[in-house]
Amino acid sequence: ADLVAKCRHLKRYATWLCLEQLPLTDDEDNNDEEEKVEATAERVLSVAHRDAVRRAALAFQQVEQWRDRLLDEPAGLGEFMRQHPAADADTLRRLIDEAHAETAHGKPPRAARALFRALSTALGNGSQAQAAPAAEAP
Repeated sequence: ADLVAKCRHLKRYATWLCLEQLPLTDDEDNNDEEEKVEATAERVLSVAHRDAVRRAALAFQQVEQWRDRLLDEPAGLGEFMRQHPAADADTLRRLIDEAHAETAHGKPPRAARALFRALSTALGNGSQAQAAPAAEAP
């Protein structure tokens, strides 16, 4: 929802920028100019959207990499806490232990998903992680 709002804002801003660039014209030329404005606004929006999607994908991948590292490496939590001291180490440790137990018993990865959400929040990517929850499931 946030991305949609940002895109709408960017489209309005891009249209305004294009209108500022145009000289005042006769009514005959308005249709051509309006088409140019729309085309330019769409290009600006496309670039902004592509950049936003790229940033969201990179943030999502970073959270995935940390989750995998924390589940695979016992020393990973210490490294994460050194880089992100504001994170809740007790909650992360509990979720890691629960995820290991679920894996050992063949249960669905509820704790691994919760760990993903906790890491996303700790890394400041809460909204991006919510935007793509289907990609999180194995």
